[in-house]
Amino acid sequence: MKPELESNPKDYPENTKIKPLFKRKLFSKISIGTVFSLLFINQVLFLIQPFSSDFIFSSYTQGYFRLTTLIERIVFSIFTFSIGDLLYIFLFLVIILHFFKIIIKLFRRDFSIVKFIIVDFLAILALVWLLLGTQWNWNYMQPTIAEKLHLNTEKYDIEELAAFTKDLIIKTSITQENSNFSVFYNNSSSILDISPLGYKEMAKKDDFFVYNYPSIKYSIFSDLLKYVGVSGYYNPFTAEAQITLGIPIKQMPFVINHEIAHQLGIASEAEANFIGYIASINNPLSTIQYSGHLNLLMYCLSDLRKNKYENYKEITSTIPKAVKNDINEIVNFWESYRNDYRRYSDKGYDMFLKSNQQKDGLNSYNKVVSLAIFYYRTN
Repeated sequence: MKPELESNPKDYPENTKIKPLFKRKLFSKISIGTVFSLLFINQVLFLIQPFSSDFIFSSYTQGYFRLTTLIERIVFSIFTFSIGDLLYIFLFLVIILHFFKIIIKLFRRDFSIVKFIIVDFLAILALVWLLLGTQWNWNYMQPTIAEKLHLNTEKYDIEELAAFTKDLIIKTSITQENSNFSVFYNNSSSILDISPLGYKEMAKKDDFFVYNYPSIKYSIFSDLLKYVGVSGYYNPFTAEAQITLGIPIKQMPFVINHEIAHQLGIASEAEANFIGYIASINNPLSTIQYSGHLNLLMYCLSDLRKNKYENYKEITSTIPKAVKNDINEIVNFWESYRNDYRRYSDKGYDMFLKSNQQKDGLNSYNKVVSLAIFYYRTN
């Protein structure tokens, strides 16, 4: 009997390329299919949003999102450092690696491989976008906070805004006199623990505001974030609330409560500002209440100035010196970090907000004033 000849892969070099090539083509088709499927699903959701916002809120925001983010907070709160920031560093390195791979292959004129590297890169972006959609973006499609709280949203005029601002100055002055931020200067972690206490009071009236297993951390990128004008952000991939270390202490409790609002599924920046304000003034400590009133007052003064209110100077003259000093401290702090590159980051985030049904983009932050007026009308 004639013995079988052993097959040697080296004798058939073309066979060694068939499997990897097949896998790459299959992976490319899956990647492209994922991208188009994702775009299709997002488009369908945006189209049906006016008719299904309540369903999205109950099934996604209150269901899937709350469950997955709770699990993430439980897991990642174990670590004192930001896992989300490390994830961004990893993604950045992956992008750089793919970029250099493309450059090297182009230099070697290996154009067939470049195509697959680009597809691989697009597949990674598709996965990131898919996670962003399922872990965050669909929150933009829920009913507004005004609808959920049944607020009186009748349009207000400049005189009502002025009257509201005057009343807010009084509240700000009272809480300022009873505030004491010195306890936080030598213990930066305590402010992360104390600021969210207002949510416990809010949860007694509405279980939407139940906030367990806090995951609030200072960002690794704090120095960079100051230069792009970011006081904090929510990481949708790890459900961590990231706070910029070193921002004015009187602004920090308000920022912390703003980011917690995002952790609860409040996507709109104006609504997160509003909930951050309500959580701050419901805190048992006057120090945290003052942060809420102070930051809302700054938005109100900004709106009055933009509307060229004729009695603007008269109103600002009633602000106590100590409160004015705190406002100036915050304004001067952010002015010291202003730079030419910030307008590009602002433009990018403005486009992101507008692409997610926030038609006013960055200007939506100031809409907290409208929500606050509606709230005090109703309550």
